[in-house]
Parts: sequence; structure tokens; C-alpha cells
Amino acid sequence: MTIFDQPIRLVHCLALCTLLALPVACSKPGIVKGPATRDSTTVTSSPGSLYPPKSKPTSPLPLPINRPVQITFQSDTVLYAAMSADGRRMVYVFTDSGFSRVWIGSPDPNQLILPRQLHHTTGNLSSPALSQDGKWMAFVGTDYDAKGDIYLVEVDNRKSRPRRLTGRDTADGAPCFSPDGRTLYFQQMRPGEAMWHLVSLGLSNGSPQPLLLEVGGDGAFPAISPDGKICAFISVRDNPSGDIFLTHLETGKTVPVTRGTDRDLFPVWSRDGQYIYFCRFSLDTNRDGSVTPGDNGVIYRVRVRTTPQIHQAYPVTSASYSAYNPMTTESRLYFLSTRRGTGNVWALPLGGEIPRRTDGQAQMQLAQELSSLVPRDDHLTILGYYKVLEAFSGQKPFGGRAAYAIANLYERMARPNLAKMAYRLTSESFGYTQPEAALSSIRLTGIGARRDWKRSHGIIQRQQVLEEAHRQLESISSRHPDRPRIEAQSRIQEARLLMDLGRDSDSLLKATRLLDRVVGTKSTPRPQ
Repeated sequence: MTIFDQPIRLVHCLALCTLLALPVACSKPGIVKGPATRDSTTVTSSPGSLYPPKSKPTSPLPLPINRPVQITFQSDTVLYAAMSADGRRMVYVFTDSGFSRVWIGSPDPNQLILPRQLHHTTGNLSSPALSQDGKWMAFVGTDYDAKGDIYLVEVDNRKSRPRRLTGRDTADGAPCFSPDGRTLYFQQMRPGEAMWHLVSLGLSNGSPQPLLLEVGGDGAFPAISPDGKICAFISVRDNPSGDIFLTHLETGKTVPVTRGTDRDLFPVWSRDGQYIYFCRFSLDTNRDGSVTPGDNGVIYRVRVRTTPQIHQAYPVTSASYSAYNPMTTESRLYFLSTRRGTGNVWALPLGGEIPRRTDGQAQMQLAQELSSLVPRDDHLTILGYYKVLEAFSGQKPFGGRAAYAIANLYERMARPNLAKMAYRLTSESFGYTQPEAALSSIRLTGIGARRDWKRSHGIIQRQQVLEEAHRQLESISSRHPDRPRIEAQSRIQEARLLMDLGRDSDSLLKATRLLDRVVGTKSTPRPQ
């Protein structure tokens, strides 16, 4: 008997496989309260009534999240911005009528500081930086040198003219002040060099030449810690896209903070020195096949460690819009965004869009509430689950469940690389959380088999790929004999591989038999 002798059973099993194989987040029953927005009420009509009585529509329930607040309302795109440490002053750069203009104002509406223009030029003006007291501003200008020079201007002296600090022989950029305002750090590229290096320039003693900062390699976008002891910067020594490193200014010891293929830019310290905020480009949001600064940037933060160990960075803004150039005060996170089409300054609490709850269960409940939004907002939901990981990864079982939910969402969004990373995090770091850890291993087996299938040549190699996937799936299910859900999902994954990759009649028959076994189990699993 062949597979074609059982058409009804085949159709039934294929439909069942499609139903059971849909990826959804694993959640605890009874936690999700339902959709977070409701815009209608149930109406019943009295007997004999031709039309039901009118009811008052209810407003959507407000989401318990922090919405970004717009600070500037320029019609021309704000290209750069900087903030004083106390948050009382803000400078921002935009181009108008062929001029680069830098204005100063206050992000706080309670501060009676009227916006005014500090400087304008026909050249390019970029990368402004304010001293902690807000009295001095450094910036990059191209009036004298197209490669860019560092300029310094006194903010409160309206007669003050920008003073050029560097010459034509070097390209200079990204200035920042030391906490005491006596030293300026910036990136510099000297003649004959192809990489940026970090330098420092004393402002109080009139040092004529910048001094090279020894950081063990290239460096760009320096940011000095609030205590003045550590410099965070971007380096491409290990990753051509750029990672964040820390160097101790007294000892010269340098350690990595982030690592990977993502593009990390614009590091800045929190005022308490515990976090580094930065912009990361990791998603191909414009779907052009590559990740570039043309995609939506996301603001991340990472807790500072001085040991040579990579620590997890967590997003604080949604990838549904672009956010870049982070700035911090004691209570607020400011950043540039094209959220409403034109680049302007926006603000959030330091924790980002998702507020921290009292415990892991409450944080997980908020993430699941976001997952029930209509219409769906996968980026915001992922942000909600990342907050569980950041704040309560040590509280069992919420860290593992959140990581698994993130992986499911990335897979649904057709982001296989990100899904793979999240599944691996679940299986390796939260192996005690079951069934999520085992289900993640099953997913990874499927992803790996599809990858190896594409790389294989010939029928024999492809058959070996399917056989290896079968062995791995059998091994996973055998380690959890008391969990029928894991066994069933293992069979479903193997059936999917046979149908998608095998395609011949024998493979389809094997897939049908596997699905028959799933139907015959005492406890059929929830869709995954």
C-alpha cells in the first residue's frame, strides 16, 4: 500500500501538521487577560425589538507602557544634539537655507530658557558636545578643513567666536568633555592612516598638540565616565561593524563590552555610571537584504563591568521606529528619532518604553498583555519580553519563558538568525526551564537541518542531513519521557523536515506516520 491509497488520512495529517507547527509564545495558562484594547460592548436587545439599543463605545484601555515624548518640533531634520549633565541645556544642529545652524534651548518646559542660535556656517557642523556645566560647547566644523576640525565656543558669551583647536593635517571628530571640563577627548585620523584613533587635548594649559590615547588599537566615539576614570569607545578591531570597549585611563587596561556582527554606535554613560547606552543596528527593517544605518536603530543599554567578560545588552526602544544618538540626564533618556517623519529630539524614562514591575510574574504578565494587542505589535512585544530578561532572568521560570517567547516572535517575523540566537539562549542558559529549553533544542535542530540541507550536494548528503536530524530529535525526546508535549513536538518537527526537504513519497509516508503517532498520544500538545 502506498501513500496515495490513503488520501483522506494524508489531507487530515497535513492539516494537523500545519496547525500544530505554528509558532506561538509559550505562556502559563491564566496569565494573559486578553486583548489590551477593546472598542465595543456586548449588546442584547429586548424581545420584540427590531433594532438593538444603542450603546456607548468604550475607549481603548491605555497601555501600561512609557510612550516617547517629543521634545523638539523642528520642520527641518535635527541632525545632531547634545545635553548638559543636569538636563537644563540642550544644543541641536539642523540645516536651513544652505546653513548649518546650532541652537541652544532647554528640554525641560519648566526652565525659562528661550531657544537661540549659537552659531551658523555655510560648512558642515556636526557632533556638538556640552561640558557638564553647560558653559562650553565643542563641535566639528568644515569651514577650514573639509575633513573636519574641532572647535570650542563659550555658550553664555554672545560675543564669543568659535576657536579652532585642530589643523588641516588630520581628520577630527566626535568630541566629548572630561567631567571637570579641562580635557577634550575626540577621534582623529592622521595622514597615511586608515583607522580612527583616540586622542586627548588639555584645555586649561593650552596644550598645542593632542596626545594619543593608548587603547590597544583603533577607537572612535569616545565617552568618559562620570568619575572621569574610564573611557568607553567604539572599535572595529574584532568586528568591522563596531563593538564597544572600555579602557581605564590610569592603567590603560582595555576590555570589550559588546561583541558580534551588530553595528554599535554612539556610546554614552548614565549619570550614575552603572550603564552605557548606545545605538545598535541589528535588524533589516527596510528589507533591502542588509543591515545598514539606513535601517531603524534601537537604543540599548548594558550594565558596566570592568572584567573581560561580554555582558548582555538589552533594548529600551522599539525597532518599529528609528532611535539614535542617545543622551542621558539623571532621570531621562533623550535621543534622536524620525518617529513622525522628521528627525527631532525625543525622551523616555531611563528604563525605556517598558516599565519595570515588582517581580518576574508581573513583568511576564505585562509582556503577555502586549502580545495580545490588536493590531499586533511584535516589536513592542519583544521589548516587553526583553524587560523580563533584563530585570528578572534569575527568577524561575520567567527568564526561560521570556527568551523562548522572543525566539518564537523572531521566527514568526522571518528573522531566523535572531530566532536561532534566542533559542540557543533558552536551551543553554535556561536549561532548567522545561519544556521551553527542550522545545528550543527541537527548533534549533530544525533550523540547523535546513541550513545543512542548503549546503549539501547530492541525494546521499541530503539523506544524511535528515538522518542526523532524526537522531538529534530522538535524543531530545528520550531525555524527557514524562513530557508527551516534547515528544510530540519532536515528531512534528521531523515531519515538517520530511515534508519540506524530503518531498518524495517515502518521506511523505514517514511524515504521515509520525503525525499519526502525535494524534495517538494521550496529551496532544498546544500549537507551537
